[in-house]
Amino acid sequence: MHQPTSPTAAHIHTYEPHGILDKFRSTKRRLIQQALTKMGKADCSDDSEYQVLRDRQLELTSNVEHVFVHMKSFVTNLVCAHKPCSDTPRRLRQKELEHRENLKLDYDSAVRKLRKARESREAADVLRRDEKVLSPP
Repeated sequence: MHQPTSPTAAHIHTYEPHGILDKFRSTKRRLIQQALTKMGKADCSDDSEYQVLRDRQLELTSNVEHVFVHMKSFVTNLVCAHKPCSDTPRRLRQKELEHRENLKLDYDSAVRKLRKARESREAADVLRRDEKVLSPP
């Protein structure tokens, strides 16, 4: 059978009635101690099981923060080490050139449309003048 490794696991896996009662008592004592501590009427708990759990929680929090710092550093170094970072200015210049080319094409297209509209308007004006000249007064 699997043997519990931590002192708290030993208490959890104890199925004897007095083991469960001890667990309830220590939990109740810990909750009362926490409530009194929050109200400022007691010092921090001397309960060794609570202290062990609290120390493990603080250690875990510290380890998680340490891992996050290393992950940020790793990602920063990874991003800076790859070519996409060095390609970024070139890509920006290329996009700017494409944008300028598109603007030039749009401008040329607009000039052609205006020229065509002007020519068609002039042709319409000529036709109207011809009609006026040819029509009897």
